[in-house]
This record gives sequence, C-alpha cells and structure tokens, in this order.
Amino acid sequence: WLENFKGDEEKLYALFLLSRMMYFTSFNIRNLLKALYRDLYRYPIIESIRQKNGDTLDEATIERLFDEHLNQTIFLGIGQASESGEFLTYYFRQENKLSKYRFATIQEIVEKDSSGYYKLKPKYSSIRHFVFIDDVCGSGSQATNNESGMRNLVIQLRSIDPRFQISYYMLFAKSSG
Repeated sequence: WLENFKGDEEKLYALFLLSRMMYFTSFNIRNLLKALYRDLYRYPIIESIRQKNGDTLDEATIERLFDEHLNQTIFLGIGQASESGEFLTYYFRQENKLSKYRFATIQEIVEKDSSGYYKLKPKYSSIRHFVFIDDVCGSGSQATNNESGMRNLVIQLRSIDPRFQISYYMLFAKSSG
C-alpha cells in the first residue's frame, strides 16, 4: 500500500493519515446501534418508569409501560432517503427488533392544515417522542443551520406541540458538533 505514494514526504503523510484512521465493520456498526437504543432510549425510559412506580421491579408492569412509551415514539433518519442517517434506521430497526411501523419520514408524519399550520397526520396523532438517528455529528450545522432540514423539522414539531420530546442520537460526534 505504501509503495503507491511517491517520495518519503508523501509516504510520511500517508502513514500519518493511516495512524488516525478508524475502521468500523458492519458488525461494529450494528452493535453500536444496539447500544444506542439500549443506553439512550430503553434504559432511561425504564429508569423513569421504575421511579414513577415506587422503584418497582415488576417486569410485567415495566414492559407494559415501556411498550406504551414505545408506541408513542417514532424513529426518523437524518437527511435524505439516500443518506446515511436514513440508511442506518434499517439496521437500527433490525438490530433492536422494532416494528417497521415505528419508523417514518417527516413527510409521512406532518402536514399543513387549511390555515397553513403544521399538524400531525391522523395516523400519527398519538406520537409524543421523536427520535432522530444519525451516523456522525461533525460541525453540528445540520441541526442548527437555518437552511437545514432538521432545524425546520424541529420547528415544525414544536409549533404543533412544544411538549413533544425530541431526541437526536448519533453514533459518533466531534466535541465541536
């Protein structure tokens, strides 16, 4: 591999870049998606359920209440259909054994009423928690830029109901993002 670079200086740059490279297999990504669901979604909800129910250890009660919360949640990929955030939702669904009905695009969920205000489509009227899934948060501009689709999505959702719970889960992030 190194012989593809000309001269010692190019080879040093190539070796430097190689020393900074991280490679993740499909197996690694799938395990990260399981951990994302377990650690950021499932466990905090279960902890909250237990606290609200006198620190119950009753598995049937916990699972019933967790399922109620899950049924009020929709998972959405970040970006266009062909981008990585949308692509990851397929693996996220598989690895966490979730129903395909727990996933949608914002266009499937939100519409404007006759007055021009956003509202949830009737099929999604019970949704209270929106979980956006992404692979990498680099600069954070996709979430904060006024031109960004995600910022507009959050504004739309907040205009419908400011009490909606909105979460953004990513596999990797730069601290600046």
